[in-house]
Amino acid sequence: MGSYVPWSLVWQDTIPGGGDNPAHPVLVQMMGDALFSHLHVVHYDYRFWGGFEAFQFYFPLPYAVAALLGLLIPANVAFKLVTLFGILALPPAFYWMARSLRMPLLCRVLAGVLSVPFLYTEAHVMWGGNIFSALAGMIGNQWAFAFFVPAFGEIL
Repeated sequence: MGSYVPWSLVWQDTIPGGGDNPAHPVLVQMMGDALFSHLHVVHYDYRFWGGFEAFQFYFPLPYAVAALLGLLIPANVAFKLVTLFGILALPPAFYWMARSLRMPLLCRVLAGVLSVPFLYTEAHVMWGGNIFSALAGMIGNQWAFAFFVPAFGEIL
């Protein structure tokens, strides 16, 4: 899965391509501007899609994390890493769920390994959860999958 990612491009300070992703660094910048100057998350901005209330449709946590990382590294690189976090976190999330359900070690490892084919599915590229949707801009959905799976294990 890590070999699927062109890591040399991730570390370049370039705007990511694919789906809505070229516009998402603007959301990272808006989050940083609002969060660090006014301690607000949601505000109206004209720089994204001709103007709309930011984060009404996008989960703000990945953008807040990218804005914080953007204080240390270039914002475009921070955004790419945040995008990849949701993808790379899914197999460990399934492992954690199986661990929470007190499954044997072999089942935990299998849970993580068997989540990988789901990441590569092309059946639902716009609904989140797989690599294609994350790289098309469904970053919040990808993060939601990574957090929901272990939470589901804790609930049961």
